[in-house]
Amino acid sequence: MFAHNKILKIRTIFFAFITLTISMACLCNGVSNIPVSPVIPQQESTVTASEVPTLQQENPTLTPVGQGLNPDAPWLLVATKTDLWAANPDGSSLVQLTNGINWQTDLSRAIQPAGNQVVLLTYGADPYHQLALNLLSLPDGSIKKITDLTTPQTEPAADSAPGDPSLEAMRAISERTSYAWSPDGTKLIFIGALDGSHASVYIYDTNGGTIKRISQDDFQDYSPSWSPDGTRLLYLSADSFGTGAGISMKGVWSATGDGSNATLLYKPTSAGEEILGWRDNETAVLESWNPVNGPSNLRLYNIASKKQTILQPDTVQGAAVATNPSSDPGAILFSKADGLYLLPSGTDQTQKISGDQVELISWLPDSSIFTVQFNVGGLTTFMADGSLREDAPFTSLNGTTEVVSYGAIWAWTDQVDSKGAWYNGPGLDTTKLIDGPATAPIWDLHNNLLFFIGGDLYRVTFDSHYSDTAPVAHIDGEVQAVTWVNNH
Repeated sequence: MFAHNKILKIRTIFFAFITLTISMACLCNGVSNIPVSPVIPQQESTVTASEVPTLQQENPTLTPVGQGLNPDAPWLLVATKTDLWAANPDGSSLVQLTNGINWQTDLSRAIQPAGNQVVLLTYGADPYHQLALNLLSLPDGSIKKITDLTTPQTEPAADSAPGDPSLEAMRAISERTSYAWSPDGTKLIFIGALDGSHASVYIYDTNGGTIKRISQDDFQDYSPSWSPDGTRLLYLSADSFGTGAGISMKGVWSATGDGSNATLLYKPTSAGEEILGWRDNETAVLESWNPVNGPSNLRLYNIASKKQTILQPDTVQGAAVATNPSSDPGAILFSKADGLYLLPSGTDQTQKISGDQVELISWLPDSSIFTVQFNVGGLTTFMADGSLREDAPFTSLNGTTEVVSYGAIWAWTDQVDSKGAWYNGPGLDTTKLIDGPATAPIWDLHNNLLFFIGGDLYRVTFDSHYSDTAPVAHIDGEVQAVTWVNNH
């Protein structure tokens, strides 16, 4: 009934499969939040990345093959289920960057702000062994291992079960959001189990190459997040992640941007917490989960004052936070039982903008718009100030549709129902670009080129009035995401 429930069911099935896989490998090989503020003593240990203990086993081989890309940014980055690909901004010189097991929790999250590096997480036979943090650099495709995320002493045994600290630590890394770049791209916070059988928060300095432990608790830390100005950190902790009925939460924590002063803000009573984004440099947007209501208790939490402002105490069918600095940052679009509401940037007064029931809300940073799918059907777009995008050429698209806009020009793809790619704009009729499943539309914001995936990487140009749809390269594997590296 709720999207969160569906995700938990999928994770439960996946976890059971992995546990069985580990056991077979062994055989074969013989809501009331009470604010509290204790400051955790900082047992600081700063080492260079090369000094971090490494695993005895070999990590998966990643083969850099990035030759042919332009020497300067931007580059187009494409992630499939197993590999990364990159191309020049016109789609030329598509190259496969990795040939091995790697993954990112979110491709856009993996990109270094205003930089040329991409986070790669790797693992061995399964996502609970031989986990490592790597950085891939463009355009040469070189890959540098920053650190193993576990040690031989902290890896889970083959017969580990849910609740075993060593296994729960790996789940904090492989199943949850486990890294985040600082806004200026000079630091990377990540989750690892380098100092015992608990997942902790660490900070990597790209300038000095040092790694420092931030958290000092004995729980499984996860989901690190930076404030927009990079002066504050926020992260969550749990005792265990359960098998589908919820998380055994232990705390919501903060620290300063240099990784010091780890502080417990409060102990959740929910079965799951989520950081949706930031309202401003001190205020995070949080959401809870419980088995009865699903996502609920949408609220603002000010780290400095510890003041909470409840936006929606009951079930939240959808919520998203505007993150584009130039488009009313911190605006929040969310659902209530009686419709759709907006908390604009710079005010504490919510506005009701629709009485229809909501199924899904998303924020599209590149397009600087909210997309909303209503229960009655249709996909509608709103600006961050709550105004309806009057030039949107559609009202009946469904949730499988991916939408982007470049000014008043729109493009959208669908790979499930209607199957195809389309565009529309001032003086342009709605035109279908290809038949068949298509996904991941993205604009080159400098040259007004439209790219999308339809088995091949397709490109359409504005100068030809979008009449020259043509594949520019073939990509092996199922595409998961497409984004730009340093296209600002």
